[in-house]
Amino acid sequence: MAVRVFLSCTASKSVISSFFKMSASSSIFRHSSTAASSVTLECKGSVAIIKMCKGENRFTPTFFKEYFKALDDIESNKDIKALITTGDGKFYSNGLDLDNFPSYSPEDVRVLFDVNLNTLFKRMLTFPVITIAAINGHSFAGGGLLALTHDYRLMKRERGWFSLPEVLLKMELTKPLMELAKARL
Repeated sequence: MAVRVFLSCTASKSVISSFFKMSASSSIFRHSSTAASSVTLECKGSVAIIKMCKGENRFTPTFFKEYFKALDDIESNKDIKALITTGDGKFYSNGLDLDNFPSYSPEDVRVLFDVNLNTLFKRMLTFPVITIAAINGHSFAGGGLLALTHDYRLMKRERGWFSLPEVLLKMELTKPLMELAKARL
């Protein structure tokens, strides 16, 4: 069961308004690995924008590699003061790519969960600039948890669903993820 929510934000009005007023001519750089990238990075002025742009924006090994590369690029640019993440189309992110789990080896699953997913959440929780999740659409499971790792979250009431289906599936969240959900919801 998904619950429609509006996650408000008390972020600096100047950071948010500058995001919406930026022109393409103020772009510092654009980054994407290939034409079929899962993640793109664009910097405008002092704001970096990571866009997840592959359908439901599910977490795959390729997604993690590209997302971490974008975070590395932002951290190496001392002019960046804020990071905004968003999705493409009607999805912010639907979390882990469970459709392909049967094809993963036990070691692949361990790396996906224990290494990549936890590393992503830790990096976002401790990222050295202000982070804002501009939730453009559906944000389920790991995608919802990713949004919760940001300092601020914005979502239109009529645009998508936010859901942690682990609750309905009676799955136990790890203690850190439970604490994250309790603190941010």
